Amino acid sequence: MTIEIVVDGEVYSGSSVVEVSKRENDPLSRVIGPYFVTEVRGEAAFLELPGKQYLFSLLRDGPSNSGPSTNATNIFSKKLPPIDSLNLYEVLSKSRFKANIPRSHFPILVTFADTRDPMTVKKMHTNYLAGTFGPGVSLKRITLELSDEPVTEGNVEQVLEWLRTGEDKRIDSGSIASIDLDLSSEMVVTGEDFIR
Repeated sequence: MTIEIVVDGEVYSGSSVVEVSKRENDPLSRVIGPYFVTEVRGEAAFLELPGKQYLFSLLRDGPSNSGPSTNATNIFSKKLPPIDSLNLYEVLSKSRFKANIPRSHFPILVTFADTRDPMTVKKMHTNYLAGTFGPGVSLKRITLELSDEPVTEGNVEQVLEWLRTGEDKRIDSGSIASIDLDLSSEMVVTGEDFIR
C-alpha cells in the first residue's frame, strides 16, 4: 500500500508491504467460528511530512470492512470470474493487480501530536488533513498493489520508538489510547496496529 499526500503542490509518499495469509479453520472451530482464519504480518504504511509530522495507516480493518485483511478481496475480486473463496485467495496471491483504494475502503489513518507519546494519537479525516498538518496539505490517493516483494520491517520503530520494549523489540500489546472512530464509537489503538 502506498499513501500519497500533496503539500503545497509537492507529493510526499510512504508505503509498506504487508503479508496477508488466509487458511481454512479447523473443522471444530468452523462450527462456532469463521470458516477462514486471516493473519496479517508486516508494519503500517506511513510517511513523513514537513515539520517532522507523520501520517500512519493502521493494520486493522476499519469501517466498511476495509483494511489489510480484506481490501485485496474487496477491490480485486471484481477483476476475476466468479470462483469459490479458497480459490479466490490462491488466484489473487499470484496476480499483480494495482488500483486506487476507493474512499469507502480507506484504512484508518492516524497521527501523533508527539511521536514520543503514544497517548497523543489522533484519527485523521482524509478530507481535512490541512486542519492538522497545515494549509496546502491534502490526500492525493492511496493505492493497493499485490506484490511478491519482501514484507517491510523495522521502519515504524525508527519513528515510534516506544514500540520497542527491550532487547527483543517485542511490541507492547497493551492499550495505547482511545481514538474516536466515528460519532458513535471509539476504539483502542495498540502496538499491533503498527507492527505485527
